[in-house]
Amino acid sequence: MSPVTYVRNFELHLYGSWERTRTENKLNHLIESNYEAYVGAGVCAYLANIAWFPYPLRIGAKYLYNPIHPELSGVSGILSVDM
Repeated sequence: MSPVTYVRNFELHLYGSWERTRTENKLNHLIESNYEAYVGAGVCAYLANIAWFPYPLRIGAKYLYNPIHPELSGVSGILSVDM
């Protein structure tokens, strides 16, 4: 299958983030803090020579988990072209 396409390698990406935002209402003297966090992982196949397309392509999926708001957790797709 190499004349048409081949898998150059696989990539594993780890994700993590934690952030705090602060909103201050000077009128009511209220300070509100919001927290967001997520952790996750993704895997990509790094493809090359796809039907003689001159640029490498990454295709894969990632899963992110949000411990503060679990309803925002889920799977998403990854598609990128290196130019």
